[in-house]
Amino acid sequence: MGNSKTASSPGKRMEDAFHAVRSAFGAWKCRHVWTEISPRKVVFSQFQGGGFGCNQKYIALELLKRRSDLDLVWLVRNPGEGGFPPGIRKVAWKSSAAMRELATARVWCSNHNLGRFVKHCGLVKKPGQFYLQTWHGSLGIKRCTETLCPKEAGMLDAFLANSRWEADRAKEWFAPFLPDIVLAGHPRNDIVIAGAARDAGCLGPRTLLYVPTFRDDGSLDAYITDFGKVVLSFGKRWPGEWRVRTRLHPNMRKKGVRLDFKGPVEDVTSHPDIQELLAGADAVISDYSSCIFDFALSRRPAFIYAPDRVKYETERGFYYPLGETPFPVAENAGELSDAIENFDEGAYGAGLSRFLDAMGCIEDGHASRRAADIVLDAIDGKRKDG
Repeated sequence: MGNSKTASSPGKRMEDAFHAVRSAFGAWKCRHVWTEISPRKVVFSQFQGGGFGCNQKYIALELLKRRSDLDLVWLVRNPGEGGFPPGIRKVAWKSSAAMRELATARVWCSNHNLGRFVKHCGLVKKPGQFYLQTWHGSLGIKRCTETLCPKEAGMLDAFLANSRWEADRAKEWFAPFLPDIVLAGHPRNDIVIAGAARDAGCLGPRTLLYVPTFRDDGSLDAYITDFGKVVLSFGKRWPGEWRVRTRLHPNMRKKGVRLDFKGPVEDVTSHPDIQELLAGADAVISDYSSCIFDFALSRRPAFIYAPDRVKYETERGFYYPLGETPFPVAENAGELSDAIENFDEGAYGAGLSRFLDAMGCIEDGHASRRAADIVLDAIDGKRKDG
């Protein structure tokens, strides 16, 4: 119907032929034109052209602190985007320049796939290049439906994991290829751990951050849009003024999805670094997003609101039962209010410790240093590429 392209349509065949020719030409240029590798160049890719955030941000900042001779390149959809410190070159994601930067870099550092370059542009990893994959999950409960294509998985040299659990998942995701899986922690979580001891609410209103994930079918029925009762419940349990911030998933942002919130809700969806928001929050409500596990490292209250729990588990699937997480789980507004008002900090803390121990979590606030060590060892020839 309409402009859709089926597997056998002339339009689809023409598109496939175009990608095949472009890929072949790109692979030829990687091997015969862009042959010289810049020994101190590191190219960062965050959510396929995203801004200054996730693990890549904190690895880059650590590198800037430790070395002044590096050429740090950030592939970004909007090269005019602000928030980048001096010492990082911005290059347009969808450009031939981006392909050239990757083809001539000593190190690639990405938190998502490089599918555009590998599948459609013919990116070839040459001897002397090193690929560090950090991914962007955590101890996430929802099943991962997209990782790397086999060609790209075969290029990996190292993968950062924050737990034995994540290391085991990586072995599944990248099989039959097996990069060096390094239990180093997630650099993006250092800021969350560093702020764990701050006095909640000491400088003004407390902050509730609502961070739901996306639904594969685009449904918006399971989201909170009226925080009136929620804020009242937080005020009963932790007296004082509460403000609400909400940040939608990048997949929703790409599709231009907006929710019609009632009352004073600050939309921080466009903020490039969710870790800064988590570090500044006094409580979090999420559903199936892995960010709740990052926030848990602060030891502050976190709640799961999952009215579509059965549907989501049936259609997407969980790695383990939702009830095994350390967070109170609510499937309707009444249950959520009860969970907030009756929150037991002692039981929550004990459950959180048991959960992190069972997952083999090694987060200690020093992951950025370890990840930077991997990059610098690759640059200095102490760590070999595959």
